[in-house]
Amino acid sequence: MKLVTFEVATPVGPARRLGALIDGDENGRICDLTESYAAYLAAKTDEPTPRGLALLRTPPDMIGWLRGAHESRAAAEHAVAFARTHAEAFAPGSGRLVYSRHEVRLMAPLPRPNSLRDFSIYQDHMSKADVPFEKTEHWYVTPPYYKGNCDTITGPEDPVPYPYYTKRLDLELEIGIVVGKKGSNLTFEEAKACIAGYTILVDGSCRDGYGREPFGPTKRKDFNTTLGPCMTTAHEIDERNYSRLRSLLSAGSPAVLAAAANLVASREATGQAEAAAQLRTDALRACLDRLGSDHPYAASLRDGARINADIEPTET
Repeated sequence: MKLVTFEVATPVGPARRLGALIDGDENGRICDLTESYAAYLAAKTDEPTPRGLALLRTPPDMIGWLRGAHESRAAAEHAVAFARTHAEAFAPGSGRLVYSRHEVRLMAPLPRPNSLRDFSIYQDHMSKADVPFEKTEHWYVTPPYYKGNCDTITGPEDPVPYPYYTKRLDLELEIGIVVGKKGSNLTFEEAKACIAGYTILVDGSCRDGYGREPFGPTKRKDFNTTLGPCMTTAHEIDERNYSRLRSLLSAGSPAVLAAAANLVASREATGQAEAAAQLRTDALRACLDRLGSDHPYAASLRDGARINADIEPTET
C-alpha cells in the first residue's frame, strides 16, 4: 500500500485525513481510510459500531495508524479494496470515501515524527565537503547519525524555505525509513520487523555553515526536511532492490544502500525505539557534498526554482 496524509476542505475549514493511493500513483484517486473502513464494516460485517472501530483501527493520522500495527494494516487493506469498488459510496454519517487528486492537498505522510535521525552510510558521503569527513574503522561498523528537527517537516506541495543566512543551499535526496514499533537491543531480524515503510526524503542543508557550528549541524540543517508524497509499506519493498534514482541530474558513483534493518538495529542498540520514528540515509547522488560547490547543480538551487526528485524500486 501507498499511504498519504492529505488535507481536504470542509465547511469548518481544512481537515487532515489519512488515505491510500487506490490507483497506485500520486496523481490518481485517494481513499479516506477511516471513512472507507467504516463503510466496509457497515456493509460487509455485523459490527455494531462501525465508525468507532474505524476510528480505532484506521484513525485519521499516520502515528495513530502505526500504533495499530498488524490490525491497522489489515483494516487498511479492507478499506482500500472496498473503496476501489464503491468509489461513489458514503460512509455512515455521510463521509466521502474517495477523492480526486485535485480535490486534496498532499502533506508529509508523517507530518510530525516522534524522532528524526540522519545516517551516513555511503563511502563518498561528505568527500567534497568544506570539512571532509574521514571514514575510520568505526564508520564501517556503526553508521554515525545526527538528530534532526521534527518540527520543520514539510510535504511535497510546500515551498522549501531558503534561509537568509546561506548562499549555498543544498537539497539532498534520501530514502526515509519509517519505524513503526517500539524496541531496544534488537537483532537485525527484530529490527526489520520494526520497519513500517519507506518514503522519499529531501534534506535541506546549508553548505556554508561549518565554521560557525563546531559541535555539529544546527541552523544549517534544522530549517527543513521534506517528506512524501507517500509512505510505501515495508512488505511491498525490498530495500536492496532500488534500481534507479532520478533527480535534477545523475552524477557521482553508484552507491549500495546498507540494509535498512542494520540502521534500525544500530539506532536502537543503546536506546529505546520510538514508534513513528523517521530514520534516513544520507544523500544518494545529487548533493554538493559529493559534487563540489562549483558543480552546475549548485546554480540550479535558486529562489523560486521547482525541484523534482523520485526514487523507483524494481518490481522484483
